[in-house]
Amino acid sequence: MLDYQQDHTRENNPPSLRSPSCHHHDCTLVYCDPFGHVHSCVSHRVLRLSELATKCHAYLPSLLTRHLFASADVELLESTVDRDFSLPGQFDDNFYPASSAHIKRLQELSLFLSSVNEIQNEAAISSEYHDPLPSDILASITAQNLCLIHECVMKRKSAVEIALWAVLDDFPDRTEAFLSSFMNMDVFAKKLDFLPFASFQTLGVGRWLGDDVINYFVKKWCSQGSTTLGLNSFFACKILFQNNSCVRAKTGVITQDVENTAVRWCLKAKQYLGLRTWDSVFIPINKNSLHWYCAHIDFQRKSISIYDSLRDRCLSNRQKPVSLRKNTNLMLVLMWLTEVLGHLRGEDVDLKNNSQTDWVFFQPNSYDCGVHTLWHLQHVLKFWHVLTDNPCPGLAFTHNMVGKRLRMAQEIYDDYDL
Repeated sequence: MLDYQQDHTRENNPPSLRSPSCHHHDCTLVYCDPFGHVHSCVSHRVLRLSELATKCHAYLPSLLTRHLFASADVELLESTVDRDFSLPGQFDDNFYPASSAHIKRLQELSLFLSSVNEIQNEAAISSEYHDPLPSDILASITAQNLCLIHECVMKRKSAVEIALWAVLDDFPDRTEAFLSSFMNMDVFAKKLDFLPFASFQTLGVGRWLGDDVINYFVKKWCSQGSTTLGLNSFFACKILFQNNSCVRAKTGVITQDVENTAVRWCLKAKQYLGLRTWDSVFIPINKNSLHWYCAHIDFQRKSISIYDSLRDRCLSNRQKPVSLRKNTNLMLVLMWLTEVLGHLRGEDVDLKNNSQTDWVFFQPNSYDCGVHTLWHLQHVLKFWHVLTDNPCPGLAFTHNMVGKRLRMAQEIYDDYDL
C-alpha cells in the first residue's frame, strides 16, 4: 500500500506497474502527481482533477493545498473565496471595473469547476472494476472539495452581482458617468458581429433603443434554456398591425396568408432559439419608431398581457370601458394569434366564440420604454409575468434605468470578448 502523504517521484517509482486488483485487461499503475499511483483506467480523470486544482490556485491565491486534499471546512472555503473576490468599500472610480472583473473571473472559474460532477460520476462507475487505492480516496476528497468550492464561487458571483446592481440603481448620476466612459472606449470601434455599431451606441445615456438591440437581447435571453418563444420586433408590424408603423392593429377578417406567415415565423423562431418546447410568447412592439411596449401570451396561466411603460396612458386606459380602450383592437388580434398558436401547440383554444373561457385579457402595466421592454422580458422569463412589487435583486424597475443600460452594454462587451 502507498501512503499518499509521502513524497513519491517518477524517478523513485516504476513508470508502470501491474494492477492485480483491477478487472480491466492490461490495467497498470501509473503515477499522477500529486495523488500518487493510480489505476491507468482512471488516470485521465485524476489528471483532470489535478488540472482543476491548479486552476483553483490561479483564481484563488489564498487557497492552500491542504484545503483541497483534506476534509473541507465549508466556512473556511467560503471565506477564502470571499477574501479573494472582495469589493471596494465605497462606490469610487474602481468599484465598477473591479466588480465587473470579479464577476467575469468568477464565471470563468465556475465554468471550469462545472465538470467536477461529471468526473465524480465517471469515477463511481470505474470504482466497480477495482479495489480502491489511497490515491482514489484522496481524489474523491479533492473532487468533493472542488464541488464545495464551485458552490461557494456561484454564491459569491451572485452576491457581487447583487451588490453591483444595487449600487448602479442607487447612484444613477455616477452610473451615467460610468456608462458614458464605457461607451466611449476605443475597443467598440471594432465591428460587432450581428449588431451594427450605431445600434450598440443607442445603449448610451438618454438614447432611444433601436430594433437591433431589442432583437439581440430577445434572441439571446430566450435562447438560454427558457420556454418563452421570443419573436423579433418585425413580427408585430407584419402580423399584428396594418403597416410597419405599428400604430393601427389589423381589423376585420385576417387572411389565411397572414396566418400561414405567422405560423412559419414562429416555427422558424423556435428553431433558431433552440427551443424543444415553448409555453409563452413574447412580442416587442415598436410604435412609429418613437415608443416601445410589448405583448405576452402565456399558455400556462392562460393570460394575454400588454405591458406599456407610459404610466399616465396606462392608468387612464384602465378607467375606460373595454371597447374604448386604446389597445382593444390589438387585444383582438392577439386573441386570434393565441388561437392560431394554440392549434400549433396542439391545443384547442377558442376565444372569440367562448364566453366561458378562463383566459384573462387586458393586463396593461406601466414603466418606461425600450430598456423597460427588455426588463419586461426578464420578468417574463423569471416570473412568467411582470411583477410590480418586490422583484428579485437587480430586476426592479427604477425611475432612471441607466444601470440596466450599463449592464446590457457590458453583456454585449462580454459576449464579443472585446
